[in-house]
Amino acid sequence: MEILFTRIDDRLVHGQVTTTWLRQYRCNSIFIIDDEVAVDSLLKKILKATAPQDVKMVILDTKKAIEMLKDNGEEKIFIITKRPRPILKLLENGMKIDSVNIGGMQPKPGSKKISKAVSVTKEDIDDFKKLAEKGIELEIRMVPTDSRIDLIKLI
Repeated sequence: MEILFTRIDDRLVHGQVTTTWLRQYRCNSIFIIDDEVAVDSLLKKILKATAPQDVKMVILDTKKAIEMLKDNGEEKIFIITKRPRPILKLLENGMKIDSVNIGGMQPKPGSKKISKAVSVTKEDIDDFKKLAEKGIELEIRMVPTDSRIDLIKLI
């Protein structure tokens, strides 16, 4: 399996993902990695219904995702998470990710707004800093035609 694109977007799969990002990177599989979503059978059904017919969608908790991504299959993977923590865990377990696109992180209690669509908590900031220390590019962009914004400069 090859991870072609990694995105943080708490809306998970929606029009921007399926009509722009997915096609831009020509992925044939979407991996939603979220421990809470992975156990919500109704939300999983809804999300799977949003995927294009020619794209496999897998919804996993972080531990299962680490196991599956170690497979040497032919899949071209698009990873989506709600927060940076699962991506940090993937890297700590040997996954190769060069950059992370941040699309949307809605405000939560205790978060601060750093851009039009991104609000981060103290935990998010700590995780983003750890990702940056590992050499991961962290860019905010809603769609591919937007200008890149360096997340680290905003936190």
